[in-house]
Amino acid sequence: MKKNKGLSLIELILTINLLMIIIGLLFSFLINNINYFNIIYNRIEIKEQGEFAINYMTERLMTLTEITDITDKYNYTLNHINRTNPVNIRKIIFSGINTYNDYETNYKFELKTNNKLFDRTTEVACYITDIIVCPMPKEVSYKNAKGIKIILKLNKGKEYREISKTIYFRNRR
Repeated sequence: MKKNKGLSLIELILTINLLMIIIGLLFSFLINNINYFNIIYNRIEIKEQGEFAINYMTERLMTLTEITDITDKYNYTLNHINRTNPVNIRKIIFSGINTYNDYETNYKFELKTNNKLFDRTTEVACYITDIIVCPMPKEVSYKNAKGIKIILKLNKGKEYREISKTIYFRNRR
């Protein structure tokens, strides 16, 4: 009687098929985890960018007194100062006394075409598609507003987020 020390062709084919099924399941699991990681990463990224931008703006705007200029999303400098409706902006300029050094100061926030928010020349945040502002209280014009409500709309990949905050001017008389 002979002892068979090797694998038959059928055993080899069955083993390879079983390994292919296991590798396919592991690969599918790995791809799903990578996709889920990217979704979560995008959510966290736009949340952090939006919160940083809104807090950055709040810190600088609270000590100012008024809005001096608004340019809408289509790059038209309109007379929005005397209006009361919300405006989708590209650029807004505030003025007042900076409490840190008691000098007259202006702050300009501008949304560039690459969805980045700038404070003069400093990049503040990315992924911002729209900035909508409205005066506070709502029935007052921008020129006489005691504050401003800012709504940031952010987008990265398939993830969208909207962050808003109401900022009141501390030094408004």
